[in-house]
Amino acid sequence: MLDRAIAAIERDVEEHGGNALTVTLGDYVDRGPASRGVLDRLSANPFPTPYVALRGNHELMMEAFVADPALGPQWRDFGGLETLHSYGISAGRFLMGRNYAAAAKELGEALAPHAGFLQSLKTSYSHGKYFLCHAGVKPGVPLDRQEHHDLLWIRSEFLDSNADFGKIVVHGHTPVERPDVRANRINIDTGAFATGNLTCVVLDEGGHRFLKILYRNRRLWRRFSQWRFPIPTQSRVNSSAPICVTFCMTLPPLPDATASPRRSWWRSARCSKG
Repeated sequence: MLDRAIAAIERDVEEHGGNALTVTLGDYVDRGPASRGVLDRLSANPFPTPYVALRGNHELMMEAFVADPALGPQWRDFGGLETLHSYGISAGRFLMGRNYAAAAKELGEALAPHAGFLQSLKTSYSHGKYFLCHAGVKPGVPLDRQEHHDLLWIRSEFLDSNADFGKIVVHGHTPVERPDVRANRINIDTGAFATGNLTCVVLDEGGHRFLKILYRNRRLWRRFSQWRFPIPTQSRVNSSAPICVTFCMTLPPLPDATASPRRSWWRSARCSKG
């Protein structure tokens, strides 16, 4: 899915020009079978533009487990077994609730090639009229005062709010069947690990559009939403939202006021597994 998203961005850059910045919204590990491969690709910037990577709650939990193996049960529930497998680490005893310390030590050593990338992850990125983060923002708190915990974990308080946040918040974290486009926020998490749908949204001063990567699997989505993430009543997707797939976002530098007028394309992207 990541390679398809990269290819879609490459085609879009060829068509509209490369004055853009790619931003991914976090959750590069856990649940899916290729966490190591995703980090390999992203740490080398596979995009045809400059790139900013944001942190998701799954990266936070993985690093917390490495630092404190006692968090093994929580991280296991987040899909940590799949991450261990992707790094070639035996997860048999880990699955049975044992050997957390040894697994954490092995994982910490295996993560060494990606340490620089993980340390570079930001919790938010602001550009023009958009504010990008993993989960959302706390209503009533200025964007420059948001707590890291809210940026990575918030759900209902943010999702149910009709407040003007000061900028349009582009986020993921809470899976929806289609991209959820509202006046104050855009949710592009379409549950890639469970549905195979990865969403790319392209943003510019005039609005947004989506890059098609894969068609969603309705049957798989129904099973996924009933199992773990029923869509909140207040967060039903807009019926008019385009049917597209989930992954990445990009943005270009703000237009230079002294430069000749020209159209700037902001591409925004998310790679999320929930």
